[in-house]
Amino acid sequence: MGAFLKVAVVFFISSILSIAHAEAQNDEMKNALRRLVISQKLERNWPMMVENAALSAVKGVQQGALDALAKRENLSIETTAKAKEIITELSPQIAKEIADYHLSLDAVSMMQDMVEAIYPKYFSLSEIVYMTNFYESSAFQKTVNIGLMVGKEHARTGEAKDAVWARYSGKYTEQEKKFMDDFRNSNLGKKQVLMADRLKADCMKFLDDRFKQGSDKIVLKYAEVFARKLREER
Repeated sequence: MGAFLKVAVVFFISSILSIAHAEAQNDEMKNALRRLVISQKLERNWPMMVENAALSAVKGVQQGALDALAKRENLSIETTAKAKEIITELSPQIAKEIADYHLSLDAVSMMQDMVEAIYPKYFSLSEIVYMTNFYESSAFQKTVNIGLMVGKEHARTGEAKDAVWARYSGKYTEQEKKFMDDFRNSNLGKKQVLMADRLKADCMKFLDDRFKQGSDKIVLKYAEVFARKLREER
């Protein structure tokens, strides 16, 4: 259940990729990685990222629990019906607690640890500097802001993201569109398409490990609540 936020995190952290080649972790590299994280403005963006994810989290939590319930073939029709009622009742509480847990995290430190552990495998120092310059641009920061608005509207209404993005496309100037297109068409921009799955997998594994302890506590807590309620209603 703790996985609902991870895609949102990766949107900000794993946009650009290149050929893996383990760059040395010298002071210059560490400073470049710190600047990369700063460029993401997580102190400002993290709460909205969590909020956007939480808007759709109730359905995700509920569906995950119902899928697990469907695999319990030995339950009676009556017990299954009661279990579904309890799942519906608890899902909003679970989603809120997961969101509160993510809000309590130090997102900046977590992302710093992640890029230091992963990014030198994929990026040279010059690539990190180049992408950070891009991230710091007004055009990319506008894209981040629009992305947060699109994510919120998509989660709230269920409308397809492509359709929502299309409505916001008019917010870009022609100069900004060219700037973004030039980066996407650059060598580094093209590499992100080729290598996206590898970096995303590494980032998701890191986040799995980092979120696991807190998420497991929430899962265990509500598993016990669920079991108690099911016994009480029999």
